[in-house]
Amino acid sequence: MNRKQRPAAAKTRQRPAPKAEAPLPAQAKLQTALIHHQAGQLAEAKAIYTDILSDERENVAALHLLGVVKLQDGDAAAAVELIGKAIALKPDYAEAHNNLGNALKDLERPEEAVAAFRKAAELKPDYAEAHNNLGNMLKIQGRLDEAMAAYRKAVELKADYAEAFYNLALVLVAQGNPADAEAAYLKALTVKPNFTAAYNDLGNTLKDLGRLEDAVAAFHKALEQKPHYAEAHNNLGNALKDLGRFDQAMAAYHKALQFKPDYAMAHNNIGVLLMKRDEPVEAEAAYRKALELKPDYVMALSNLGMALRDQGRLEEAVAAVRKALELEPDFAEAYCNLGTVFEDQGRLTDAEAAARKALELKPDIAAAHSNLGNAFRGQGKLVEAVASYHKALELDPDYAMGHNNLASALKDQGRLEEAMSAYRKSLELQPEQAEVHSNMLFVMNYDDRYAQEDIFAESRRWEEVHGAPQGGGGRRHANLPDPARRLRVGYVSPDFREHSVSYFLEPLLEEHDRSRFEVFCYAEVANPGDATARFRSLADGWYSTVGEKDAAIAERVQEDGIDILVDLAGHTANNRLRMFAHRPAPVQVSWLGYPNTTGLSAMDYRLTDAIADPQGADDALYSEILVRLPEGFLCYGPPADAPEVAGLPALEGGHVTFGSFNNLPKVAPRVVEVWARILDAVAGSRLLIKSGPLADDETRARYLEMFAAHGTDTGRIELLSRIPSKSGHLGAYGRVDIGLDPFPYNGTTTTCEALWMGVPVITLAGDRHSGRVGASLLTRVGLGEFITGTEEAYVAAAVKLAHDRDRLADLRKALRGRLQGSPLCDSEGFARQVEAAYRDMWRKWCEDKQAIGSK
Repeated sequence: MNRKQRPAAAKTRQRPAPKAEAPLPAQAKLQTALIHHQAGQLAEAKAIYTDILSDERENVAALHLLGVVKLQDGDAAAAVELIGKAIALKPDYAEAHNNLGNALKDLERPEEAVAAFRKAAELKPDYAEAHNNLGNMLKIQGRLDEAMAAYRKAVELKADYAEAFYNLALVLVAQGNPADAEAAYLKALTVKPNFTAAYNDLGNTLKDLGRLEDAVAAFHKALEQKPHYAEAHNNLGNALKDLGRFDQAMAAYHKALQFKPDYAMAHNNIGVLLMKRDEPVEAEAAYRKALELKPDYVMALSNLGMALRDQGRLEEAVAAVRKALELEPDFAEAYCNLGTVFEDQGRLTDAEAAARKALELKPDIAAAHSNLGNAFRGQGKLVEAVASYHKALELDPDYAMGHNNLASALKDQGRLEEAMSAYRKSLELQPEQAEVHSNMLFVMNYDDRYAQEDIFAESRRWEEVHGAPQGGGGRRHANLPDPARRLRVGYVSPDFREHSVSYFLEPLLEEHDRSRFEVFCYAEVANPGDATARFRSLADGWYSTVGEKDAAIAERVQEDGIDILVDLAGHTANNRLRMFAHRPAPVQVSWLGYPNTTGLSAMDYRLTDAIADPQGADDALYSEILVRLPEGFLCYGPPADAPEVAGLPALEGGHVTFGSFNNLPKVAPRVVEVWARILDAVAGSRLLIKSGPLADDETRARYLEMFAAHGTDTGRIELLSRIPSKSGHLGAYGRVDIGLDPFPYNGTTTTCEALWMGVPVITLAGDRHSGRVGASLLTRVGLGEFITGTEEAYVAAAVKLAHDRDRLADLRKALRGRLQGSPLCDSEGFARQVEAAYRDMWRKWCEDKQAIGSK
């Protein structure tokens, strides 16, 4: 896409070779003029041809050759007039017809030019140059099959015609036949070893064939012959970029600009390379330079849109891509980019429409099929999403991000084993993808095939590949080691927005003692909303990290003098763990957003409690030191607009309804089997499962089949998809009597919401943090009776509670007040225990710092 637009091959003009007879004096003059003409001395030749015509106005050769001089001087109109006179006098003058075609071509009279070249070839069937020039004209008109026939005739007539072989190769490339094009280029180079342009275009063809090292060799060959060949330097950069040799590619692009400073394409390609290096700010500057040189450069406009998008400047991004489409309405790749920005804005129907338009224009764009899949996935159309991703991968089996996107859709459907295979394939193709590696780690927490040891080992591999290269282990910190001073705490998250994390973070930020702590927020939020504004109002310092390099954020953290830096994302989407690997703060802590170790040596501590992580149980499987908060590691802030608790459904409907509103991947096959046993043991009971992916018919059918396989009447199962409004979502708990916590990955927000809406939850305490969160939450509310240790006990507890309608009714009335009075909703008490933990961490760092200083 970024290579230089290849110019049409220079036409081969007939060497002046008049055959007309003239009186001896005129013939002698003509010979003298020809010597000057062939030496490039056009003024001298022109004067002699004019002198001949002053004596012999119908001298055919002089008319023709003066017309050729005029054409070479750029006066095509005069050339047509003079050559036309020659042809009128001698209609079978093949060379004159050929040069008339060249003049008509320059005047942009294509049909007349084609007719002239055809006439020359008709008059002189072995006239190879006329066939070549005819091919050039047909190629300009887009008549590629006819052009190819003309070039093939030219090389048939003249086996050493390098230019015709070269032109044939260009047509073969345009027709999507790079293998035959390679052969034609090689034939041209055999005949003419110093054919620089042929080496350059051969390199482009070899690049298209995926033979990148051969392409590099071809470009180097072109540059050996013509070191100042800017286009070849640019194309060399493209091949080196695709080989992953980014520093060499950048040097090649800059070399192109050294010889051609106004080379807009090279500036654009520098931008593309900077985007690959995750440097959107610098890429923006490169694209803007390209556009300064070439304002109508649609590729640079579209690419600029993506650089702005990666900086979170979404409206500007849309404007840039739309500008490209105004200039080139059929620019499929720009529609593809526009869809990506719309997706980021949450405009999923617009994203779908943009992807469909891209594919209407160019059906074989793998990225557009993937974008269409993303739009479908966002709308809950998972079957369509998976089909789109498969189509993308059919077109480009090595499309690493396509495999990642497919994996995410399969995960949404609960197809965890297939999802893991797709993530692994993506990483096999591009091992450097930190985000994909994090996605895979997150899914491992859902999948009961993986033990905690497996997850820890993979987390350490993540650090080895993505964290250790940041080299932050030796960073020196200038923070004043005073254990009692006011501390600066920084929170890093992509979830300063409407997200489950906000219900647990906001209470802490509201209650922080500002006399002892300053709060800074580092927000990876591309599309901020009302919740973002609330968080910003709670921060002493706010910094958007969108589009920023990890190293730059780390520098900002140090400039802000942060003492304790807290990660709230772990291996969830849009995390900044690689920034933590730079170790910008003296003390670094993991908390809240991810239920496992980060695997980072640079992460010092992890906040938890003694129920979620019993003392000594799994400490060795964390890269962090576990700090157990005495009253639980979570504090829930209930939504202010939650509806009132509804009456007990079992009393109104005459049957008990169990429910789970958790992420669907948590409802694993083993969970389905256990829930089926509960339904079987409670006559007439129902099960309500609510999750976004259940909008997808195939996913719904698969889950009903899973229950049916255990003998459950699927008429007792109700599957609901996402309810957009928060009040509507919480109101749906009014249809549930008893919540069922999934395992081995428990609910967190869903458990708190259920309790707030008067619904007790049965949990099965597992062998890892994610499987013991339910036990931690229920303990804080004094509902230990609903914590079980085996599947049998889990079933028994659910069955027992289902048969105790009075107990259910009492709980329905009391749970909200109970929650309000518990440590789980004591934001002030929670803030004090978190601050105490921070102070202990800080004191330890000060002691270590002073100990080192005393040595």
